[in-house]
Amino acid sequence: MNENTANTHKSAEADLPLEWRETPFFDTSIFWMARQPLDVGALRGNLLDRSGLEQERTELKEALSDPELDAEERAELQEMLEELELEATEESEALEALPPQREIIPGWYFQVRVTFGQFLPTPEAARQLIRDRIRGWNLPPIILFHDTPREAPVWLTKSERRKLLAEFDAVPLLEQPEGEERAFLRFYKPLSESAALGVEIMDVAHRSEFVTVTGAPNDPLKTLVGRRGTLSMLENPNEDSQSDDWETLSAGVVSLEGSTLRVGTLQLEVMPGQEINGVAFDSAYWTEASTGKAFDLNLDPKEAG
Repeated sequence: MNENTANTHKSAEADLPLEWRETPFFDTSIFWMARQPLDVGALRGNLLDRSGLEQERTELKEALSDPELDAEERAELQEMLEELELEATEESEALEALPPQREIIPGWYFQVRVTFGQFLPTPEAARQLIRDRIRGWNLPPIILFHDTPREAPVWLTKSERRKLLAEFDAVPLLEQPEGEERAFLRFYKPLSESAALGVEIMDVAHRSEFVTVTGAPNDPLKTLVGRRGTLSMLENPNEDSQSDDWETLSAGVVSLEGSTLRVGTLQLEVMPGQEINGVAFDSAYWTEASTGKAFDLNLDPKEAG
């Protein structure tokens, strides 16, 4: 994002109702680099063996082949198998999501990212968190899929940490975020012959959920207009309602004229003054006062933002 684009974004945000605006948060993370690229193929091949998923999958399939199973037992085993398959898929997707195996800095390749699990209100606060962790060498454990948590691959003495902090402090925070990741700081430093440290501070601004009424100036439905979304309905919402109980009514471009909401080819009257929950430019949820039916409108992931 260049400076002009960033300034335009800030100006546009300032013109929005307060509930629609992004809340700034900053995420801090470190990652370790090594001399050799991460062998993603080997990780994928060993993943199921390490986690025991392959053995469990085989045992469940054998149990399902038993002709004497009753319907309830078969349904229970089938559900367990589906959960196992989902877990295996998630692990595979995590592998696919690993950054491309390229040099981050000359001669050093990404290995594993470790987040601090804290979101800070300013990049300066995020920087201070990293400083405190480096000063005490109190870094999060490295967990790569089902591996046993491991400590940092390098131990620095107090004098080495002071030197590292001096170099870290010499890297200025950017006034405007850089790249698609919206980075305010990137710091890379080889610490030994086999390990290098990377530190990043990213802008992870998000929009919070809020409650208002339909037809109000801050009605979240207004932020969904002109984008593609999916409208779902729940006939009798209650505490026991499951995600599978929702019925998809329509998908397509969202429009709103007065109290008439249109999603794709479906038209729905949304009476003003009803309570509505929403996240601006993302989703809206409301319950129809006259019928008690619940409606949920979510933008397609590529449209939200």
